[in-house]
Amino acid sequence: MPEILIGCLIPSIFSAFTDAIKRDLYDFITVPIFLLGAMYAAYNHLWGNLIVALVVFTVFFIMAIKGGVSGGDAKFITALAVWFGYPSILYVVIVASITGTIYGVLKLYKMGLFQSRVVTFFRGIYMRIVYGIKGIMPETKLPENDEIAEDAIPYGTFLVIAAWTIYIIL
Repeated sequence: MPEILIGCLIPSIFSAFTDAIKRDLYDFITVPIFLLGAMYAAYNHLWGNLIVALVVFTVFFIMAIKGGVSGGDAKFITALAVWFGYPSILYVVIVASITGTIYGVLKLYKMGLFQSRVVTFFRGIYMRIVYGIKGIMPETKLPENDEIAEDAIPYGTFLVIAAWTIYIIL
């Protein structure tokens, strides 16, 4: 299926690079990927892909509001969803999440923050389960301004790696 290569995967390489280097997913790449995917889905009567993209956008938009991902990630995963459809987009998200988590753990370990984060995490779970105390674990959200957190993970880069992986495998 060369359409997905030309319309999605090859342009996504630029997004992987910019997210890894600048921690930014540019709309001038994401929006055309989405629009081309939407046109391709409509032309080929793949209405399920459009519905999947809407569901994925809703879920990731809520996550962006809560501070778990950036808005660029939400838009980019939506652009991938319109191309990949269901269930392939689930595989993309799972592979990106696993590889991103491994990267994040290694990064925290290298920064010397891994042990303190793990202790805080499990202490918070213990206090919540045993004593019912909420708010023990510090909430980590993305910064409100343009500042990038030192321990931030370029999720868009891992989405691109996962998309290529799933495309090659399937």
